[in-house]
Amino acid sequence: MKKIIFMVIAFMAFLGSTHALSIFVVDEDNNKILYEDHLIGGKYAFLIGNDESDKVKLNNLAYVSRLRNDLTYRATIQMLILEESNNKDYYLSDGINVIDTKDNEELINKYLESYENKVSCDNKTYDVGYKEVLDIDCGVSILSYNRDNPNISLSNDNKLIANAGGAQVINFTHDSLAIYDNYIYANSIFDDEFSITLNVVANKIELNIETPDNHDFRFNYGIFNEDGELIEKMDLNTGYNEIYFAKGTNIYLKELTEYSIYLLDDDKYFLDSSDTYKVDVIKEAREFNVNINTYDRDMYYDDSFISTYTDVTIYDKNYNYYTTLKCDGSCKINLKSGTYIFEDNVSKFRELWVIENNMDVNMYRYLLNGIMCDEDISSIKKDNEDIGFTKNGIFYIFDEVMTSGIYNVVINDKEYSVNLSNYNNYTYIRNIGTLYELKIDIDNSDSDEIIGDIVIDIGNNEDININIPDTYVSILESDKYVLFKKKRYCYFSNSNSYIN
Repeated sequence: MKKIIFMVIAFMAFLGSTHALSIFVVDEDNNKILYEDHLIGGKYAFLIGNDESDKVKLNNLAYVSRLRNDLTYRATIQMLILEESNNKDYYLSDGINVIDTKDNEELINKYLESYENKVSCDNKTYDVGYKEVLDIDCGVSILSYNRDNPNISLSNDNKLIANAGGAQVINFTHDSLAIYDNYIYANSIFDDEFSITLNVVANKIELNIETPDNHDFRFNYGIFNEDGELIEKMDLNTGYNEIYFAKGTNIYLKELTEYSIYLLDDDKYFLDSSDTYKVDVIKEAREFNVNINTYDRDMYYDDSFISTYTDVTIYDKNYNYYTTLKCDGSCKINLKSGTYIFEDNVSKFRELWVIENNMDVNMYRYLLNGIMCDEDISSIKKDNEDIGFTKNGIFYIFDEVMTSGIYNVVINDKEYSVNLSNYNNYTYIRNIGTLYELKIDIDNSDSDEIIGDIVIDIGNNEDININIPDTYVSILESDKYVLFKKKRYCYFSNSNSYIN
């Protein structure tokens, strides 16, 4: 009895093993891929190759996989997808024998044909007027496609409307294939992609808008009919614009909105029936009241502003001279909107300002208590007048608080003109005040000076000490060195700092 039971179990195990035979997708080089069902978002997904050009066929193959619950049927779809995306032949195998896929392939093709909607308008051309609604029957729903022409829109009842003249090509395409981790799946059927051309009959306005400073800006214009009724609003850019309107209409173009930096263009541009009408608009910048204020300021105390006289030169943004102003206090000027450079003629400090409304332009001359320099300074002058100072080490402390600007200093009997307006070189010293870190090339040379060559036999001794003041040695070859004389600077290291 035990022998009989064992034989029954063995026979059932054999039947189970034949049912669980593996299915392989095999290419023409005998490379095998084990097919197993793969799901993404509850949809069957299939391994895909590198060529995705026929995305309609690839998508639809993945879609019809849901129509039959059969492993060999889905393995056949996997085979067809790999053939299409790798451009090579495949077949199915159980690991020993070839599996016949003819019936499944015929069934798959029938499913594909049943879903196929023939596109009837591919590469056709249609004549249409500007803003005219075009109702075309292509045999497919145009709503299921992407359209690549921004000049063509859809009406409320999903018909095409041309918003620009001339030949307008529209490509109707699908989204990219749904692929995740090299597996393709399908959410819906794809109809064939196609293109049409609309030959849009319209008049065209070529409108060129110029601004004084070539500033990129958007202007609001409107098209009015002959009765003065607004037909259409549009935003136009600085530079060249194309505007279309229907043939046979009498209209005019006018600016709608007044902007803060440009005056309103009051002209009405009446347009005739010419195919192309050219309009040049030169925008006029608005003028603003500008107050220029100058202050003496201690940069280390935010509330230390002392109003002083103004002496300023104004340039445009390209540094072309505009005007110079001198006033006992603040100066007032009317400037058109734009970008300007203001230079304080005392401190030589420059600042860029954008004028877009009535505004104050504030200029600063920073207060200075002295200079830091590790060279001997014998004289300091400003505006050809001697500045009294006391020397304390590297500190040269002015007898009176001065402001930033152009100074003349004498070092080693040589005079240097220096601008003390760069506040990055200011340092605050407690109980002394704000000092300027003077940085001058004392020797006035462009590079370190070569004194000569020194040939040294170093042997096993790699340590060489040459004690010549203001020089250094640089290796040239294995046994040859060059002796340089160092450039000398009037220099101190603590830039823009606060020292207790």
